[in-house]
Amino acid sequence: MIQVINRALHILEFVASNKNEPIQLYKIAEHAGLSQPTTANIVKTLLEKGYLEQLGRKKGYRLGIAAYQLTGNPSYQQNLINAAREPMEELTKQLNETTILAMIQNNKRVILHTVECNQVLVVKAIPEDDIYNTSSGKLMMAYLDAKELDKLIKAIGLPGKNVWEGVESRETLDKVIKK
Repeated sequence: MIQVINRALHILEFVASNKNEPIQLYKIAEHAGLSQPTTANIVKTLLEKGYLEQLGRKKGYRLGIAAYQLTGNPSYQQNLINAAREPMEELTKQLNETTILAMIQNNKRVILHTVECNQVLVVKAIPEDDIYNTSSGKLMMAYLDAKELDKLIKAIGLPGKNVWEGVESRETLDKVIKK
């Protein structure tokens, strides 16, 4: 048995068994019988792959969207999806265009829910994509405050010239997303 895979699965199972509350790192480490640094390294990988998500620096962790997608479980962010479903259906009906509910997670644009239009030609969006590669990702960036935008740019850098034409510096990025 490969030890690190076993440990990662043990961590996921523990977090999944406590679905009503986020689990702090020290509790995960205690349950897994690991040191906090070892646990932190495994959790960091699970965060990067989307199997866990961090609710806040001290609040803890819960299952991420990748865990739900892996199992085909549609209940990820279900309260948000339920609240958005009716307005999305109405907007789709009015415009006859597909609407998506998306969020920024792990510096990517992640689609939570889609309401399809009945156009002859429909473009399917990739469920998870780099934020700079999608119009919805670029739109969501426009609603980030300066601190969140700084954090995003620090993590993924500025878009390349071949990704987002006309954005070559932070100043041009600010102008484009403000527009």
